[in-house]
Parts: sequence; C-alpha cells; structure tokens
Amino acid sequence: MLDSVISSKKFNNFEIIQNIKQLLCIKAPCLYHEPERARIFEMILCKRDAITSAKVSPNVASVAIQFDSEKLSLENLFILLDSILANIGSKVTNTLEQWTSGTVNATPPKLVSNFLIKGMKCESCAVSIEMVINRYPKITRASVDYNSSILKVYGDFSNQEIVILVCNMGFESIAQ
Repeated sequence: MLDSVISSKKFNNFEIIQNIKQLLCIKAPCLYHEPERARIFEMILCKRDAITSAKVSPNVASVAIQFDSEKLSLENLFILLDSILANIGSKVTNTLEQWTSGTVNATPPKLVSNFLIKGMKCESCAVSIEMVINRYPKITRASVDYNSSILKVYGDFSNQEIVILVCNMGFESIAQ
C-alpha cells in the first residue's frame, strides 16, 4: 500500500500504481500505444546512474522503474518523471495542432545555437536527445551529430532552456 504522503500527490503526466521499496510502477497516458515514445522514455531514464532499469509497456501505458533511493530520492524521481513525460507528450501534439490548423510558420527561426553534449555513449543517445529537444514547443528544429557531439538547435529559446532539457536527460551540454 502506498504511503499516504505519496498517494496524496497529484502529477500532471502520470499516476502512481505501486511503490515497493526501490521499485516504482506508474501509468503514463502519453505512452499509451506509443512504442517510439516508450523506447525514448526508457532510454532517457536508463541514462541516469540512479535508475537501474526502466521497462515500459506501451499497450497499457505502464512503466516499472527500479532505482537507487540513495542516489535519487523518490521526490526527485517524481519531478524527473513528470518533466520528461511532459516533454515527450507535448511537442508532437502541439506540432500536429499547428499543422492541422495551418499555422505552421514557414519563416526562418529566430535563433540558431550549437551545444557540445557530454556523456553520449552511443548513437541512440544522440537520437533520444534529438527527439526530446525537437518536441520542446519553442524548438523549430534540432539535430545531433553523434561523431562531433554537437547539438544544433533552431527556434525561439534561451540557451539555458536547452541546457536544462539536456541535463534532465542525464547528459551535460555546453553552449558554443
């Protein structure tokens, strides 16, 4: 049974199903029947040292997360989950709404910035960063070159926003 403090918390992007020691099970509606989002979510979570495993079942939108509570408190895990799920779930919807309403802007982006990304160990790291950054509402386009470790971002954003997004995925970014 969930602790009364935990069960009274309300989250925007998930609900707690079960919390047993260092295993947290949640339901995340934005992952329902979304295998690509589910895989990205798993990759982002598994990049954190404190998370030992993450398994998403997109057919039922459930997520099982094993974590080390010494390295990542339950409270901070909740914050991390809510922010990642917000990013994964929001950009696609916003883009589709703009496309269907005909409001996609064809004018060039206001800002182009490059960031050096530290901590990428494989090309899937680059793909997951690129996909998450592309879903951020202020981003027009983002691309990651794994070989050079450079993230190129187009849009109307502050460099600090990108640094925070990349940091939340478990990587370090430095504006160039």
